Amino acid sequence: VYAEALYSWKTLSVSATYRMLDNMGTNLTLYGSGTGNMMNYLPSLTRQYTYMLANLNPYQVNTIGEHAGQLDVFYSLRSPSARHRYWNFHVNWSGAYTLRPEQSQSDRTSLLWSDINFDVERQWSKAFKTIFLFSRQEISPSKGFQQLTYASDIFVADVTWKFHRNLSVRAELQYLLCENSEADWMDGHCEGDWVAALVEFSVAPRWSVYVSDMYNIGMTKVHYYDGGVSYSKGRTRVQLGYGRHRAGYVCSGGICRYSPAYTGVNLLLTTAF
Repeated sequence: VYAEALYSWKTLSVSATYRMLDNMGTNLTLYGSGTGNMMNYLPSLTRQYTYMLANLNPYQVNTIGEHAGQLDVFYSLRSPSARHRYWNFHVNWSGAYTLRPEQSQSDRTSLLWSDINFDVERQWSKAFKTIFLFSRQEISPSKGFQQLTYASDIFVADVTWKFHRNLSVRAELQYLLCENSEADWMDGHCEGDWVAALVEFSVAPRWSVYVSDMYNIGMTKVHYYDGGVSYSKGRTRVQLGYGRHRAGYVCSGGICRYSPAYTGVNLLLTTAF
């Protein structure tokens, strides 16, 4: 079951989506596993983030059965006399719950995922722009079977400075605050607090060079550094990078795949048809 409602008036737009899934996990082979063994990939009904810490633990659809919903509200405030100066406001909520009581140990509907977030974008001048984002995410590591969930608060500051007609630099600073106890960290439910930073230098419209680092300050004390260069032409983009990557799901365009931990070179080719 899928339902969607949209509303738009001047610079305000609202969209609401509901989806119910029941036994939608169809595999190609009996003993296969992973995304490649799924006959029909089901994207999660959540916001698609580009920031590292906001996308640290993306939600995966519970194909056994779930109720899911999402609400988006956009509002833009612009001055008629200075169109290059504006405010953009965005509020988003997404949530998923078990479909049947027997999916939970308590025989009642349980939370699978919840994310409430908002961001404020401010274009101060033609050369300077800031974005501030806050996200509160809560997820069930047992897919709703137990009542235990872990929550995290994520703060992001994104600043872009265009100092020449085709030259710009962008910097991100991010912090993830894990609200669970140290016992939950050791049990694998949460790895504690994280901090991340990124600096990107762009030569429009073709080249971009970046360096980034994620550091776990709560449990593992490990740096996940990354750096690379990308080239874009038309609808095609090629990116070459090197770094240390943690094990987990990697999402792009709403499609998530599990990636093991590794340190090495990666090549990414993206094209649109």
